[in-house]
Amino acid sequence: MASTEDKPANKENTSSWKDSFYNPRTGEVLGRTASSWALILLFYLVFYCFLAGMFALTMWVLLLTLDDNVPRYRDRVPSPGLVIRPNSLDIHFNKSDPQKYLQYVQHLESFLQRYNDTEQEKNLDCPRGDYFMQDDTEDEAKKACRFKRGSLSLCSGLSDTNFGYSEGRPCVLLKMNRVTTFPQSQTLKKEKEKTQFK
Repeated sequence: MASTEDKPANKENTSSWKDSFYNPRTGEVLGRTASSWALILLFYLVFYCFLAGMFALTMWVLLLTLDDNVPRYRDRVPSPGLVIRPNSLDIHFNKSDPQKYLQYVQHLESFLQRYNDTEQEKNLDCPRGDYFMQDDTEDEAKKACRFKRGSLSLCSGLSDTNFGYSEGRPCVLLKMNRVTTFPQSQTLKKEKEKTQFK
């Protein structure tokens, strides 16, 4: 049986536990007054606004260093990038089983969609054999010369929709990426000098 002396101690423990959340005598919530809570919330609001501003300033400075027309990171090799399609260096297929080469045909077809005549109409018609000089204004978007899919003849996928895979003579396309730091002025001067002496 509990004695009468234990009952006030239990009430005291319960009230001290409740007082840790809200103390009606001092008006504290979780051990802080309303003014203390307001100050700490104001501090964290200013602190996190400062961090967000610092992040935004850092991103703004970083974006100022980027050029829209030149890739920021280039390959380790100075030569231009080369793309091979279909996207595999190891091509295995059986010409009598269309399911074996279907993935290569689909990959070539999706790659050549951007070279359809309707897509290429928006590009410039450049004369063959001449070097295409771009304006060096940074405000203008870079232009591209027209490259029609039909110029690939048998590998265009227009006359042979299987790109030669059904005959055992598959088409493999190589595409050279645009050279962004090509020393064109020196090369063009040398070419003009050679043609003048001939």
